[in-house]
Amino acid sequence: MKGKCKICGNEYTQSGMSRHLKSCLNKNYDKIVAEEQAQKTLYYHIYIKGTYRSEYWLQLQVKADAKLSDLDKFLRDIWLECCNHLSEFEINERRFTSSGLNMNHKIKEVLREKTKFSYTYDFGSSTKLDLNVVNVFKAGEREEKISVLARNNQPEIKCSHCDNLAEFVCPDCIYNSGGWYCSNCLDKHEENDCMRETDNLLPVVNSPRAGVCAYSGS
Repeated sequence: MKGKCKICGNEYTQSGMSRHLKSCLNKNYDKIVAEEQAQKTLYYHIYIKGTYRSEYWLQLQVKADAKLSDLDKFLRDIWLECCNHLSEFEINERRFTSSGLNMNHKIKEVLREKTKFSYTYDFGSSTKLDLNVVNVFKAGEREEKISVLARNNQPEIKCSHCDNLAEFVCPDCIYNSGGWYCSNCLDKHEENDCMRETDNLLPVVNSPRAGVCAYSGS
């Protein structure tokens, strides 16, 4: 699954994007720093993908002084939030949960270059993510604590009943080898043994939580 680099605008495969970003950051950030005349700040380059839906991925630039709670909020806003569920990071066998205070730890206090860790949103209908610190680097100070370096393109999911692209998904039917519908095939959903009304189907979105619980975000 390809995605677009937010720095140069070029597209690369999922496996090639991390390598490209290392080079692209080195080539372009000197220019950015000079143009902005900004003081350099320590950042973490973090690669994130769905544990069971790896076609969905993000590459983020995260300030070293950002907190785990900032990263938690960012992931909820861009990929996950539906019903204010609990969430948790697991780093080096240590758990940091949204229900406690230990998400107040700063990124630089708990992560190092090459650290691999995990994240879970919702302990019922869970969405799990794998995270990896690709690189630690210095760049011009930015106002935002976290920004997107690259993101996967929207996967093309076919309707379960024809060759059109799916526009809607049923959170119940996807567990029965189907559940994806284009607007022309919504009447097929009424034929299924499903308690969810057709007008309550969820939109197909670019997120590893697509079709889960009540998620209808971006």
